[in-house]
Amino acid sequence: MAVQTVVLEQRPLWRQTKPVNPVVAPKQRVYDTLPYEDDEVLETNWHRQAMSQLIEIIGTSWEGSKHSFVGGNMFVYFAPNQVKTHNFRGPDFFVVKDVDPDPSRKSWVIWDENFRAPNVVIELSSSSTREMDYGEKKDQYEQILKVNDYFVYDPEQTKLTGWRLQRGVYVELQPNSKGWLWCEELGLWLGVQKGVFDEYNTYWLRFYNKHGRLLLNKQEAEERERQAKEQANRRAKQAQFQTEQERQAKEQANRRAKQAQLQTEQERQAKEQANRRAKQAQLQTEQERQAKEQANRRAEKLTVKLRELGIDPDSIER
Repeated sequence: MAVQTVVLEQRPLWRQTKPVNPVVAPKQRVYDTLPYEDDEVLETNWHRQAMSQLIEIIGTSWEGSKHSFVGGNMFVYFAPNQVKTHNFRGPDFFVVKDVDPDPSRKSWVIWDENFRAPNVVIELSSSSTREMDYGEKKDQYEQILKVNDYFVYDPEQTKLTGWRLQRGVYVELQPNSKGWLWCEELGLWLGVQKGVFDEYNTYWLRFYNKHGRLLLNKQEAEERERQAKEQANRRAKQAQFQTEQERQAKEQANRRAKQAQLQTEQERQAKEQANRRAKQAQLQTEQERQAKEQANRRAEKLTVKLRELGIDPDSIER
């Protein structure tokens, strides 16, 4: 996309003017009166999807998105007087911090935005734009717009390059062990990762937080939320199942305790009954002994009596 603008002077006045209230949207905007379409299409379907994913991720997963404008493939006007013959492509992706995040903008008009220029710009390069991305655009972002963090990603070479503005000059960023580059303005790592977006499985430019955790796009966030919900449901069901098992185990333990108590009572009663029977048997034995002794005493008395009467007890038939 081409941005139709002119540079009246190389001194970036907007970087010298601090807005009174940077997050409040201006009362009047002029972007509706400026061209915002040039009938040019993005290089490939990958470029369209990559740009959409970057905007989506920063707009939904970056904590600073509530006070920042996130745009892509739209005109950036930075001088009130336009010269139609002076053209350059608008950023594929850019972020302006501490401004109204109003998504209805059709283009970014710096003098209509309290003179706020992009803090971060990412260009998704190709064979037809590579020379401009590393040349003319880089010079304009460095010398005119004073973009603090500028990145170029070439999907054909899977190459990511970045610069940080230091004392008005771009200094190339050094990658970490994973090949990621640190974006100071966003407080995020920028790297390349293979994955699926919009049913397209390839290498994408992705953001990571300072701890190395991937910032999710909307589809990934919804999938993670779905998985988290499913996991929570499984845990709830497992907890419910465990509670039911514990309840049943408790009931079973109570039944066993009652059965043991009943068995103990039955054993106690059986023991008492055995004791009673033993006592009854002992009593009966004693009674039989006493009866036998009584019978013997009677027999002895009778024998004595008979003998007193001169009767031989042995001669009497029994």
